[in-house]
Amino acid sequence: MVVLITVPWNLYFAARQIVAEGAVSRGRGIDIRPDQAAEAERIARRMLRFAVAAHVGTAVLTALAAYVLDAPAGYYVAGLFLLSTVVRPAVAYLAHLRHRLTVLGGGRPLRTQGARRRI
Repeated sequence: MVVLITVPWNLYFAARQIVAEGAVSRGRGIDIRPDQAAEAERIARRMLRFAVAAHVGTAVLTALAAYVLDAPAGYYVAGLFLLSTVVRPAVAYLAHLRHRLTVLGGGRPLRTQGARRRI
């Protein structure tokens, strides 16, 4: 089940990265084949739909199993599956922000506010 939920998100974010890199390349005057950019957009849209559907489908199946088996805890698990639909993109977005800040900071690794220097 982890593969069913993780792989579509990874493919979605990889396709979005290709689209973003294509836009940067076009901005620098590098020709990008339109069919490649369009294909990356199509893949991203499909994978987003599939990833969200996998989360919702898993939640529905879990809730159905909870109903059939009369297991109230299953409803909480179903809710967690729905909640994880927003958690994965949020984690990826924060990783993207960290990468962008590292690039903008001249490639220096980011230090958290509480980090101390070692001597």
